[in-house]
Amino acid sequence: METPETKPEQPGEFENALREAAASGPSDDLRVGDRLKGRIVLVGDKESFLDFGGRSEAVIATRELKDDKGNLRHGVGDLLVATVESVDTQVVVTLGRRSGPLGKEILKERFESRVPVEGVVKATNKGGFEVSVGGRRAFCPYSQIDLVYCDKPESYIGQKLSFLIVRIDGGARNVVLSRRAILEEERKKKAEETEARLREGEEFEGIVSRVLPFGAFIDIGGVEGLLHVSEFSHGHVSEAASVLSSGQQVRVKVVGIESGKKGRRISLSMKALEPDPWIAAAEGLKPGAVVKGKVARLADFGAFIEIAPGIDGLLHVSEIALGRIKHPKEVLTAGEMIDVKILEVDVEKKRIALSHKALEADSRRTDERPRYAESRPRKKEPESRRPADQPGAPTESLDTLLARLKEKYEDDTLG
Repeated sequence: METPETKPEQPGEFENALREAAASGPSDDLRVGDRLKGRIVLVGDKESFLDFGGRSEAVIATRELKDDKGNLRHGVGDLLVATVESVDTQVVVTLGRRSGPLGKEILKERFESRVPVEGVVKATNKGGFEVSVGGRRAFCPYSQIDLVYCDKPESYIGQKLSFLIVRIDGGARNVVLSRRAILEEERKKKAEETEARLREGEEFEGIVSRVLPFGAFIDIGGVEGLLHVSEFSHGHVSEAASVLSSGQQVRVKVVGIESGKKGRRISLSMKALEPDPWIAAAEGLKPGAVVKGKVARLADFGAFIEIAPGIDGLLHVSEIALGRIKHPKEVLTAGEMIDVKILEVDVEKKRIALSHKALEADSRRTDERPRYAESRPRKKEPESRRPADQPGAPTESLDTLLARLKEKYEDDTLG
């Protein structure tokens, strides 16, 4: 028979087996007090594992496999009959016939060896959570449930989580847990892996840890970087919270690493992973074209108009209206939509000159001038000044006109 002496435990083998057994979850068919048969597959310093044909392996305290002198009575390959002690999140068994909550000896061993336990968050109370660990009631403070501030305690209720026992007293009546301790350890290991490949241009899958007005902090694997609001997208983003939320998964690119007196600053970008909109602009935006855009922001010298996602054009104050204005805010407001005419496009410098005044001038030439000509009153000429070929003009012959002129001359002479 193969014994523990001939098959020594490999470093990390016990912890890995524990995590795998816990992740698999207990058998749906088992209840506390049931008897089962299982074969020993691993013997650890504190705990060992039995394969009983379920979805996961059962855990048993290694001390139960030893005699009074501490020598192993059972080794790998031995078949045992044991009693189920707990099925909360993993199957825990004992060679005894007692049933009920997870034994206090096992809890103490987990505490001393810093081996995680699995628990189900049952409820919230003053200052923390009530957690069931192997049928025993335990307490986890709010500050120890996560790496970040717990602003929604109710979201944890019903979850099965891993905890470290950080305090146990009163015969295991008072058990205090911490999930944060496990997360910090995991974060430390991830940080070492991240540091090994951290450089400008590298891409990471990250988790939003905090959202602030100017941007968001992203955990890229145990290391945090700043994703400024200007790096969210090529399009305009006014508020970070309108795009991201805590816990959201994002893909980012490292665009800067700076060291200073306050430590290292890592700059991240989502925009850098998007196609450059100016490439398409080179083909689609031509001088003379009329487009609709949104007033993105106002300045003393003009207004920036977003005519496509990530493409702003400058509407100079002199090109806003036909009349003279001192500041764009006299006629424009941020967020409104207006029509503008493209005057110039410089793709290399990423500049576009726009005009709204040109559209007003075009409109006046095509619309107002005809209306003005039609509505202008015409001066009525006296009949005597009308040309002979004009309607209403005299129709006398040349002889008649000469006779009348002769009469008029003679009258003036005699008189």
